[in-house]
Amino acid sequence: MTNRAFLILTLLAATACAAVTDLIGGLPPLREHQDTYLELIQEVRRGKIQPGCPVALPKAHRALNSKGEFFVERQPNQTVILFPTWYGRGKDVQGWLYSSSPSELPRSGRIHMCGLDQLDITLEHRNWFRAIRRME
Repeated sequence: MTNRAFLILTLLAATACAAVTDLIGGLPPLREHQDTYLELIQEVRRGKIQPGCPVALPKAHRALNSKGEFFVERQPNQTVILFPTWYGRGKDVQGWLYSSSPSELPRSGRIHMCGLDQLDITLEHRNWFRAIRRME
């Protein structure tokens, strides 16, 4: 096998592993629940849902995740909302993070919100970030 063929096979394997990890790790595509997430964001903006860490999901949306909760934190220049899709041990969590002002966050990096001191985020689309904390 040539070096080029080996490199191509390695890249294909890495891409497949990343896709499987997202499926197994609990991060469904954003579009799967985006309409519900946007509805909840509007409820936060209107003041019908108050910030909290965590906040109970309204009854109609409790099935969004295994704990029936999400996280809403007002920061000085933005509101940050985490919609968990997976829970691990302790405070380990993975999900979608929405920022009302994405320029206030790094495109890729580590942030602190709601007591989750090492939440790694990566900008996915406009106001949406992939978020993961796996420390425990």
